[in-house]
Amino acid sequence: MGIVRKFLRREEVIKSFPLPLIDPSVPSIKSWIKILKSPYKSKTFTNGGKLASSAEELMANWNGKDRRGYLCSSNTSGLIVTLIALGAKDKKIALSNFTFPATLQAVFAAGGIPIACDVDPSTWELSVEELEKARKMHPEIKIILHTRVFGFIRDLSELVKYCQNNSLTLIIDSAAAFPVREVKENILNSEVVEVFSLHATKPLGIGEGGLVVGNDENIKKIRKAGNFGLEKSNESFSDGINAKADEFAAARALAAFEKFKSNGKLRQNFARELTELLEPFKKITLPVRTGDTSWSFYPIKFEHEDQLLEFQEKIKDITLSRRYYRPALFSGYSGKNHLYAVSDLSNSTDVSNTILCLPILPRLSKTIKNEFFSSIKNALRDEFQIRESKHSDV
Repeated sequence: MGIVRKFLRREEVIKSFPLPLIDPSVPSIKSWIKILKSPYKSKTFTNGGKLASSAEELMANWNGKDRRGYLCSSNTSGLIVTLIALGAKDKKIALSNFTFPATLQAVFAAGGIPIACDVDPSTWELSVEELEKARKMHPEIKIILHTRVFGFIRDLSELVKYCQNNSLTLIIDSAAAFPVREVKENILNSEVVEVFSLHATKPLGIGEGGLVVGNDENIKKIRKAGNFGLEKSNESFSDGINAKADEFAAARALAAFEKFKSNGKLRQNFARELTELLEPFKKITLPVRTGDTSWSFYPIKFEHEDQLLEFQEKIKDITLSRRYYRPALFSGYSGKNHLYAVSDLSNSTDVSNTILCLPILPRLSKTIKNEFFSSIKNALRDEFQIRESKHSDV
């Protein structure tokens, strides 16, 4: 009981260095434990409980009118059942070479054939131009698995139109891209499926969890694939896994969603201050057209890897940092499955080697935040005084 009381106390503001890379915003026990009265009363703890249904409806509607949702055990399981439901087995699937390994692992698990593609150097994401190159080498590509890198919510209308015109299925790995503001009009085609993460490292975090959002027809297929492929009649079954989220996860999701909008705005404000701090440094590249993201991290791109490493060394006593997504898929995968790739992966290889993520920590005290910002600024100033001369002939 003493442990429970300890965790029911008010969260403390971060007061010491080095700062963490992640300050989880998982809802307090007190905020969701009361919601669990419903499943205990009904004796329904999984397989389509009322809390899961409520969370699905609430969060799907947040992403646009007429959208449906499927609450699942993780973003990865959500990707797997989406790929299974939309016929990925034995089909070539284009995905970014610059993404988290889970995206690739989902393709393998669903029986697809992954083709690692290069990215646009300004957005760090797949583009129509890069997909055109990939389809010339691999004309059999049938599915595009797009990653919203670092959770940035960019306008994908050109990509959606391209997929429509070429009869390509589009799935979006939106792991960290749950929007801070309600989407009044979703520009995505109704057949496009998005998969979100509710992992503790995400701004809308519950521990482990995921959410798939799409139209009614696709969500029905995905729900079936997430329940072992079982038919309603129980007379037969098709391909599937157990991807369901239980009522405990649903209770945490409902509690987390209640505070997500206000938490998301605080994260956006912190990112805005970081942007103002970093903009004067012309030798680093900041993310562009980020949209209504809730900022899981703040990525900055250096011109050269050694600049990144020296900067990281200078700030290590002040804050933790991490190189997402490194290594890139094609150079980093060492498993036994077959990963194919286009001939030129130079852009994705470069961003993988030169991007460093800083934390987004809106709960910092003013004193700690000022010291954090000052240290970042000083480290960058020192770094480029050293490195500009070293690379002047490059």
